[in-house]
Amino acid sequence: MGDVFTEQSRGDKFTEQQHNYPDLEVQFALIPKGPDGTTSSVVGGQNVVVFEGSEHKVTAMEWARFLLSEEAQLKMAERGVIPTLKPLAGNPALPDYFAVFIVYPMVYSLRISFYDWNIILPQKSTFVGLDNYTGFLTDPIFRRAVINTLSYTAITVPGQMILALIVAVLLDQEIKGKTFFRVAYYLPVITSWVIVTLVFEYLFNSQAGLINYVLRDVLHVVDHSIRWMADPILVMVPVNILGIWKGVGWSAIILLAALQEIPSEMLEAAAVDGAGPWRRLWHITLPLLRPTLVFLLVVLVIGGSSRRQTAHHRVDTRSTAC
Repeated sequence: MGDVFTEQSRGDKFTEQQHNYPDLEVQFALIPKGPDGTTSSVVGGQNVVVFEGSEHKVTAMEWARFLLSEEAQLKMAERGVIPTLKPLAGNPALPDYFAVFIVYPMVYSLRISFYDWNIILPQKSTFVGLDNYTGFLTDPIFRRAVINTLSYTAITVPGQMILALIVAVLLDQEIKGKTFFRVAYYLPVITSWVIVTLVFEYLFNSQAGLINYVLRDVLHVVDHSIRWMADPILVMVPVNILGIWKGVGWSAIILLAALQEIPSEMLEAAAVDGAGPWRRLWHITLPLLRPTLVFLLVVLVIGGSSRRQTAHHRVDTRSTAC
């Protein structure tokens, strides 16, 4: 048989091929370097090469065609390897994973929405038509949840982005202890929600909370303790602050990575031309950060709803003790 080179990302594939084809001689070798002296390969697939100096080039080409054939792809699919040939997309021999795991759950969930669903005995569920939809549209709790979610998103998303930009710009400077400050700003991101909720419960406790102590006894702004956790409006204050504080570190890391991609020559040239720090930020840094800022905006808006519900639920479950 001729010489065939296949780029493999996993060593166990050689063992699998030896098991399936006992007469196949397998050897390990580095990927050959190109004319410019570099090595490259295609990510997500296999590169099959028949060497020009192969003694049995015809046989090697037949083997290469087999590796790329539908038969070989089906065998790899049976073993859990994603097929790489486009004609296999509609092959009846392969299970339709998209239909099983995406389409069917969506259709079934839509069907459930038209019933007063009995999760224990589904066969006893009662068909109610559009009552579930009309019911939540007129539900005051649902309207309050929508208002809270929109207000949370409207406050925390700009808050996170503005503070994260400030933090990222500061961390991008040559200052002592830069690594420490990076870790300190990112620490809230990896801290458990349970822990930070308990911390904020203490800070905003109506009886012995630190915030009430500062406002009442230190600054003398108020003459009585504020019941942060008991008021449906005031409770959004600690929830929004918690959301911003916990998310600033992640957004700052994303922006810091983008800042470090900005060529320093552009900023230095602007400084030589007399542009101050604010003009360099406004006319150079922010325009180059626009793709990253758009990415952050989309991600934070999408995640705003789930994070608000999680944080608000955890604070509200303990509000009776405050």
